[in-house]
Amino acid sequence: MIICLLWTALGVSAQNVSDITIPASGEKTLLNSGWYARRANEIRVDGNRLSASAFNPDGWMQARV
Repeated sequence: MIICLLWTALGVSAQNVSDITIPASGEKTLLNSGWYARRANEIRVDGNRLSASAFNPDGWMQARV
């Protein structure tokens, strides 16, 4: 079974992209929350379309990373 993970930037959608904080040079951003998982064979769009549109978590499971 292949699982696909998707990080949602803590629920950031196309409407509130300005809420994303870009770290300063040399700083780190932890990506340990905001992840969702779904079986790869259930995903009907490619990665470009999936990450470009507002994320709808219906059918996705919250994941711990």
